Amino acid sequence: MKRVIPSAMIVLIVLSVIGLIGYSILEAREQARSLRSAGMVLFQGGCYEMGDRFGKGADDERPVHMACVDPFYLGKAEVSVEAFSRFVGETGYQTEGQRTDGCEFWDGKKFIKDPQKSWRDPGFPQNERSPVVCVSWNDADHYIEWMKNKSPKKAMGYRLPTEAEWEYAARNYDMNGKMNQWMLDWYGEGFYKKGDKANPRGPSQGTFRVIRGGSWPDEPVTLRLSARKKGLPVDRSSHLGFRLALTVSDR
Repeated sequence: MKRVIPSAMIVLIVLSVIGLIGYSILEAREQARSLRSAGMVLFQGGCYEMGDRFGKGADDERPVHMACVDPFYLGKAEVSVEAFSRFVGETGYQTEGQRTDGCEFWDGKKFIKDPQKSWRDPGFPQNERSPVVCVSWNDADHYIEWMKNKSPKKAMGYRLPTEAEWEYAARNYDMNGKMNQWMLDWYGEGFYKKGDKANPRGPSQGTFRVIRGGSWPDEPVTLRLSARKKGLPVDRSSHLGFRLALTVSDR
């Protein structure tokens, strides 16, 4: 005999499915609002020639190799003073520079370390929309954890961009020349020689983190999109900040 499902149960199943669909739509809208408020821009991803195409860079920018990145979100601008202020206000966080020996800044003649300089006073005027600077890689990591906890259901995996994502984005809109920016990757001098193509990322461990993007004190050779720099995770400078990234599957 065929088993007949009661009509009431069918109605209940249908309503449950509709409810789940409706909840998913609301959740997606909430996440989209959160992304817009964070100033995130969607990149559909693709392949490109990564590295020094014109032979003017350092050895660690070669060989030029094909790199492919999956779709990702990237901050339209660096994290601002206003956004970092909210983080500090809610958590009471003190940056590594505030806890130790300050921040490197330009005194008009040279860069010096000053224990009085910090993200609050990097040595030049800023407003709330200015990129936050004098933050270490570790400071950026603490900020990102705070952002994750504030996201819907703590589900949005904010992170720093990989250098492959950064270079891909930089080759598609203007984002170079304002501030150096921390990358997610550990630095590997011979990393390009491995020729990793799909979503390349630096070594699994290391001493330095990658820094990308030209900044106001840089010479023309370091303003190129393929130029690579490095810094200890505790380093901080008045021309070094960060921007957020997000894997599309994590939104």
